[in-house]
Amino acid sequence: MTIAEGLRDYFKLCPILADGVIHFEYLPDNAKYKNGAEWALSFDPSREVVTSFMDGEEERVLPFSIDMVQQVGPDEARAIETTGFADALDDWLDEQQPMHLPGNLPILPALRTAESVSIIGSTYVRSMVANVGRYSTQFELRYTKKKKGAFHG
Repeated sequence: MTIAEGLRDYFKLCPILADGVIHFEYLPDNAKYKNGAEWALSFDPSREVVTSFMDGEEERVLPFSIDMVQQVGPDEARAIETTGFADALDDWLDEQQPMHLPGNLPILPALRTAESVSIIGSTYVRSMVANVGRYSTQFELRYTKKKKGAFHG
């Protein structure tokens, strides 16, 4: 399993994204599935922040985005931008990560443990052509990575 697969499986549980298809690093020109929306997880590993500790453990912050392509009519273009997609996703994330409880977080590869997933930017329109809108929402995954072979009491 990869971090990308863990995040995709996690977001498949979200009712907002449930009827669409989630791709990796690829967004088609037009949405073709059930609700007319398709999604893509995109990563920029060069922006990952790593804090290392003496025991070899690392705290990491990985920025990523969920991009969407959706068919829209001319009257709907502005409405979709302001429908509160990011707010609804943020609410869902809050429900998964209640304060002081372990919560439901992505399952990551060996030696990595998710600490939180959060939205770090609002949804914005990347492009609007004819009846197709492309949108992006910025996120970050915070996780710890244990050193291989170290004692993990």
